[in-house]
Amino acid sequence: MSEIEGQNGTAEARFWAKVNKSGECWIWTSSTSSYGYGRFRIGGEGSRNLGAHVVAYRWAKGTIPNGMVLDHLCRVRSCVNPAHLEIVTPEENSTRGMISRVAEVPNCPNGHPWSENTYMPRRGYRICKACAYPKSQEYNRKRRAALVSTKG
Repeated sequence: MSEIEGQNGTAEARFWAKVNKSGECWIWTSSTSSYGYGRFRIGGEGSRNLGAHVVAYRWAKGTIPNGMVLDHLCRVRSCVNPAHLEIVTPEENSTRGMISRVAEVPNCPNGHPWSENTYMPRRGYRICKACAYPKSQEYNRKRRAALVSTKG
């Protein structure tokens, strides 16, 4: 078992008192980051908050190599169950997150299926062809009409 600076019975008791273990995911019930990850302060004065999932993982399984991150296999950011966490590269973690978000939403906001109508620009977000192309065609038609009326 790997040690985290400040690990002792009191810190562990304080940590686990903030976790709901009633389901498969062990949900962090205390403070969270703006992204929904649990935050836990360990150590004395001058210490900083750590990701609650990182603390749980390190206590259960050991250190996380430099340059690597933890991926929530369950896709629940507030989960601190070490069995739901896997060490991966930041790129792999980002890719997995994007894939899960894409899979969660089968249709664009107007109801068109993503599988048939998706355009993926370099920035990584999706554009629905069925929604975007008629808008761009209408914009181009109005622009051409405006150009003709100013020349005429």
